[in-house]
This record gives sequence, structure tokens and C-alpha cells, in this order.
Amino acid sequence: CVGACVCVCVLDNTDVLVGCHLVTNVHCALTFSSSTGEVTCFDCAKKKPLIATASKIDHTVRIWEVPTGQEVLCINTTAVLVLFTPDEEHVVTKSREDACIRVWSATTGVLEHVLTQHTSLVSAVVFSEDGRWMASAGEDALCCLWRVGTWQCAARLQGHTDVVWGLAIDKACTRVVSASMDHTALLWHLPHWEQPVASTAAAHRSSWHPPRGCLQAATLWCLAWAQRHPDGLLVFRLWYSRRHSRV
Repeated sequence: CVGACVCVCVLDNTDVLVGCHLVTNVHCALTFSSSTGEVTCFDCAKKKPLIATASKIDHTVRIWEVPTGQEVLCINTTAVLVLFTPDEEHVVTKSREDACIRVWSATTGVLEHVLTQHTSLVSAVVFSEDGRWMASAGEDALCCLWRVGTWQCAARLQGHTDVVWGLAIDKACTRVVSASMDHTALLWHLPHWEQPVASTAAAHRSSWHPPRGCLQAATLWCLAWAQRHPDGLLVFRLWYSRRHSRV
């Protein structure tokens, strides 16, 4: 993502290291260009040949058709994150102007839902693998779980004391892990997803803390679930911000 362009690349032959995303023999197949402002973020649909881009300069979200490179939809909104919903019928956006998450039709561009549980800027949004749930986190230290489709808030997970930057939902959709600037990762066990969870009282949680001596220097930024581990092993990286070194 450079300047006002997003490039889609295809692979030649087989020189691909998937785990590290190291590729060779790659050439640019298509370029989607928006001359009115730099591209802030983008997302690729997994089923449909579509790409969504967002620009905070010209205040637009655009959806492009991959085979032709043609723009098929333009939504006038300011966004610093754009994601296709799992069914790819909608796009979800967040901005740096308010604490809302917005759900737009990917066909008509109509704003269909505004999600307002957070009281400060939204910092992370992820979807579950089965497409039924969305999790969000904010600078208000709150994590929320949403039912995709109805967009009702199913749970408010309160336990962090600072901005939550990272979120991940396990493959079985029974656990959520969150990473925060309060130097902890919280693992939330939610056995009854179909029932409303009003607060953390109905959700068991466990936490991880950095080793003694590095508490003031450590910030958790991102994490992920190991896909092939039989127990759903939690994997994350911890960077010491003062030394820029990895544990």
C-alpha cells in the first residue's frame, strides 16, 4: 500500500514461503488507483473478486472489482479500518473521529448499522472463523462481542485497565484473547455464546503478565491462535518498546 495505490500480485511458479509471507517471482497484475487521496487501509474478499480500500484524505471507502480493476462502489465516510464481513455482503469501518463501528451494504453503500457500545476510539475489530461473531476493542479498555447479522452486543468484557490493541477468537468460537497496553493478555472463556453476557461475571478469564523486571517496558500489541495445535495454543509476540527487541 503505497501512496494512492493498492497493488494485487499473483505468483509465478512455486517459490512461496507461506508462513513468513516471503515470495519470489511476483509481478503486479492489477493496480487500483484513487487519485484523490492516499489509501489508508484495505481488505480483500475471500469468496468474491472484490477489494475494499479506505482513504482518510478524501473520506471515502471504495470497492473494486479484481478482474477488471473497476471501481464498483464509493461510500463517503472517513475510515482507518475497512473489513468485509464473512458473508461479504457488508463492509465494517471504524474511524478516528468517534467511538462507533459502522456496517455498510457492500452492494448499495447504505449505512445499515451503527454500533455504539464503546466510549472511546475503537482500536481493533476481528471476526470469528465461522462468521457468526465479531469482536471489537477500544481505547476505553473494553472488549465487545457482536452477533453478525443482527449486530446486537452479546458481551461486554471488562478487565483491562488501558487501551486494548489486539484481539483474536479461537477456531471453536469459545474463547477470546485480548492484548493491552496494561501489559497483560486476558483469555476469556465463553461457553454460552448464544446467551447474552451482560458483564465479565458470566465469563471466566485468565491473564498473562510479563516477567518481573520488564513490566514498565512491555506492551502487548498483537496476538493470534495457532491454527493446527490440538488445544488451540495461544501464540503472541511481546516487544520491549525501549530496546525494540522481541521475546
